[in-house]
Amino acid sequence: MKIRATRKLMDGLGRTAIEYQEAAPLSCWHADMLTVSQKHAVILVHDVTGFSVVLYPVGQREMALLDGLVPEAIRETLQSYMVTPDVIETFLESIGREILWTTTWSRSLVERLNRKAEGLLFTEDRLVGQDLVQWGAAHVLNSMVQQEGRSSLSAEELMMQKLRELSGKSPVSCRAAKLQVTLICGDYDAVRTLMVPLSMTFTELHHVLQASFDWQDYHLHDFRIYRDDAIEVNLVGDRESMEFPESYPKLLEHSITLEEYLPGCDRLVYTYDYGDFWEHLIEVVEIVDDYDSRRALCLSGQGDAPPEDVGGEPGFMEFLRILEDPKDPKHEEAKAWGTLQGYKEFSIEELNAKLKHVTI
Repeated sequence: MKIRATRKLMDGLGRTAIEYQEAAPLSCWHADMLTVSQKHAVILVHDVTGFSVVLYPVGQREMALLDGLVPEAIRETLQSYMVTPDVIETFLESIGREILWTTTWSRSLVERLNRKAEGLLFTEDRLVGQDLVQWGAAHVLNSMVQQEGRSSLSAEELMMQKLRELSGKSPVSCRAAKLQVTLICGDYDAVRTLMVPLSMTFTELHHVLQASFDWQDYHLHDFRIYRDDAIEVNLVGDRESMEFPESYPKLLEHSITLEEYLPGCDRLVYTYDYGDFWEHLIEVVEIVDDYDSRRALCLSGQGDAPPEDVGGEPGFMEFLRILEDPKDPKHEEAKAWGTLQGYKEFSIEELNAKLKHVTI
């Protein structure tokens, strides 16, 4: 593996980079060291795909061990994308585990490295505790569409393409749940059937549900998990919600994965916007052992989602009544307001395009 390192990183290593050498592109990375919250971070960016790996915090001890830490950081980051162990091994064997540190090459690749480093400064909230391999921050960087050439793919998508070409098979395999999500709204049908990895956190499921029903994430939300027709636990998305006492346990949702409760619980209810009070019933249809993506996918759906702040079920029913009556004096006003609020016809193609970019 050849790492084209900036002078700042080489100074941190206490070494001198050798002059650039020609090498197989797949084995080459560019790397830099930067300071985030008064601690050092090392970012590696793959030359071919733009795929990023982030190590933080990096002290003197980690710098001394960096040659051994980098291949393991690559492994751990790929594991966070649910890439199978054999595909990871194939990739590491192809790029080589022994590192040769060289000077940087190609102005465009250095510019991309700089953009990624700048992006890392804006993902500081994803840098978790003392975990050296910061795959959460890497996920944000790797979800960005590449700006080089004519590609409209993200670094993650490009890396998965290369892994598929290299291994000759799908690089990802994980357990997933097929969920039926029904918006509870009287006789009105708004249903989405989704496939979601069980390793997904409830915060990530929240983002998937927001996309699935065209919500704008303006309001608070929570999950209620039922077992034996009673609430087993309430998962909330913010610390303020923890302060309101209930007769059942409350937990922050951020680090809790679906597999901790699915498929064992009876049902889930996702509530969004405590004013309009939209409840979504979530039922497990099937558990799949070999799902080949880490992204959620909408398999089917029907019914347009209500616009934000429409006034709950009664307000939505009145809104629909006005839209269906061109002679109603409020028809044009309601139509224009609905457009401003994002009310539109459900499209499974549009939803799946959005789900590709929901950061997990």
